[in-house]
Amino acid sequence: MSKIELLVQKAQGGLRDIYITNKGEWYRKTYDMRNHISKLHLGNLFYVLNSNPLGTFFTIVRPLDVGRSGDYEAAWIFIPSTISVLADDLIKIVSLAQQDILNGTEQFDNLSPLLGNVYPDLQYIDYNPVQQTHALAYRLYGQNTDYVYLGSLLQKGIDQSYYKKYQAVFFFDFATRNSIPSQIISQMADLSKMGFEQPAFLFPPQHELPNGIQAFLGQSPFNSMPIKVALGTNVQLQLLRPGFEDIVTTIRVNQPRQILNLQGEIPWEKQITRKKFRVSIKGREVNQYQIYVNGILLLEDHPISIPERQAKSARIEIKKSGCVPYTGMHDLSSDAPIFLNLTERVHVRPGGYGNEGSKPFYANWKFILGAAFYTLLILCLGISIGTAIEGNNHVNDSMSNMEIVGDTTNTDNTTNIVGGGNKRKTSPDKDKWKKTKDNTSDKAKGQENPPNNVGSQKDPNLSPQNTSSDEESFKQP
Repeated sequence: MSKIELLVQKAQGGLRDIYITNKGEWYRKTYDMRNHISKLHLGNLFYVLNSNPLGTFFTIVRPLDVGRSGDYEAAWIFIPSTISVLADDLIKIVSLAQQDILNGTEQFDNLSPLLGNVYPDLQYIDYNPVQQTHALAYRLYGQNTDYVYLGSLLQKGIDQSYYKKYQAVFFFDFATRNSIPSQIISQMADLSKMGFEQPAFLFPPQHELPNGIQAFLGQSPFNSMPIKVALGTNVQLQLLRPGFEDIVTTIRVNQPRQILNLQGEIPWEKQITRKKFRVSIKGREVNQYQIYVNGILLLEDHPISIPERQAKSARIEIKKSGCVPYTGMHDLSSDAPIFLNLTERVHVRPGGYGNEGSKPFYANWKFILGAAFYTLLILCLGISIGTAIEGNNHVNDSMSNMEIVGDTTNTDNTTNIVGGGNKRKTSPDKDKWKKTKDNTSDKAKGQENPPNNVGSQKDPNLSPQNTSSDEESFKQP
């Protein structure tokens, strides 16, 4: 909490304090007015406004006609920069202090109630800080001006940014201005036609902004002290969000005390770098590849920015020699890395196979020739085996039509079949076989040789004539 301070001084032979409320740091900002009085040749009551980082002085100066030239009595009214004072309070203090000075009194008890008022402090950042110069300026009031009374001028407010540019701003009526030498007044800036600003404050959000957003005013975070501007001013704030491009947004201050409220959608753009992606082949991370984000080539040292909406569903394409191209949709709006796996292509090498698990038979010409050879070999073996089997079947069929003679001593020309008692006669069309058999029987009967000595076809005793008699004897019952 702070108060309005008052210092009354008299410069007559020397400078002395007549009345002071508090000798604070502001006190050291006062100075001797005799330089202004002598330079401007001022002989009537006038007012001076001075600005500094601590606050504003509005001073009532009455030149004295006694003693040395330049003697005066002044009432310094100090308003700290951290408080806002109603214009009516300031006008009352100015009116009473001026009356006391004109009366020559050294008692200012009538100001005590007004000087006892306390005002809440408000630390702020001046959005448009002003660099003060050594130049002087003035503003007219009274007859034939926009403000007939000084009170009307003060009612508009003394906290104007253009006042702060000058070392001192004087308030004159026409008579006083005309008394100043022309070469002096011509060097002073005339502010009589300047408009008035109403101070306003833009306060930071009462709660933290979402998604880690921070607001900056220049290089300073906008998170504690409000910004002081003129009402109706557009304020440019820098918004920072991790992983996104910085945004400079414009806020219009339409209220004397306004809280920052980021309404509507902020056009954030996500910053994408190659470091966000982890590309691997069979668990081995690789770096040499081309990657496209929404069709934009992403280079190693040139990040790109895409709107946040697009970043939530971004199309990722990766191309690498020897690998199958990759295409997929991913959410890039967070700071988490993206892990991607590439698949190697299947390469066919002359005289060999591709990768394991993919060995097409047509990939090797040796395999084709070998397969053809073995196929032909198996076909030939199959034909040979089939022919042999068919020949064996024919032999079996022929033997089944023969009557097998089991013993050479069997005189009834029958043969007992193993496994049965049936007798079968020899087929009549087997003449040659029968002739040989008959000749053998006749020779056995005509000789004294043992029965088991069978003759051959070269024996001279065997002749064709014996065939008929043998056939006749064969026919007898």
